[in-house]
Amino acid sequence: MPSLRFVLGCWGSVALASLAAGQDAFVNWESAHVHPLELTPDGARVLYRVGAAPVELFSAPVGGGTAVKLSPPTTAFGVSSFAIDASSGRVAFLRAWVSPSLYELWSAPIDGAQPAVRLSPVAEHTFSALNFTVGNGRGFYVADFERDDVFQLYRAPLDGAQPPLRLNAPFQPGSTVLGDVLEFLVAPRGGRVAYYADQQIDELEPQSGR
Repeated sequence: MPSLRFVLGCWGSVALASLAAGQDAFVNWESAHVHPLELTPDGARVLYRVGAAPVELFSAPVGGGTAVKLSPPTTAFGVSSFAIDASSGRVAFLRAWVSPSLYELWSAPIDGAQPAVRLSPVAEHTFSALNFTVGNGRGFYVADFERDDVFQLYRAPLDGAQPPLRLNAPFQPGSTVLGDVLEFLVAPRGGRVAYYADQQIDELEPQSGR
């Protein structure tokens, strides 16, 4: 992968541009094939998604140097979103390769020193991971891997050293679709998680009003 250089400027807000690999001119980062960038907390590296099908995740030194690909090889679909965990020096990302709507949660060192590891079960049939966040070396995500369309909350270490752990209480037993974790929040240090779910009555969601 040819080296990339990044230029940062400020005109009331931060603007970013990259020197596209194999090109002689700067291109705007909002182009169709260079997806939004994110700087590491120390400002040393920039992470970005490139491509259309597949979309792949790269990391490069801000001061110039060789970019490294963080996502595993794939021939289709690819990375939809990513989040940097400053405490562990890793990035977590959702990746689809079987179907554009079936995602797995993966993690890799920001500098690409080691291969990416999968944090969630293999996405197949209709099972998939959904929204996620990171904190204190852990990834938190919602998925229906245990039962189709029953979304539960899981935690896994970003280095993949342990299997995922379900955090929500078991849903009520029965033969029908039982419930979902609808939203969750993780404490800044990752020690506690709050969530709301239709835990006891399926499809019972909070109502807005005065």
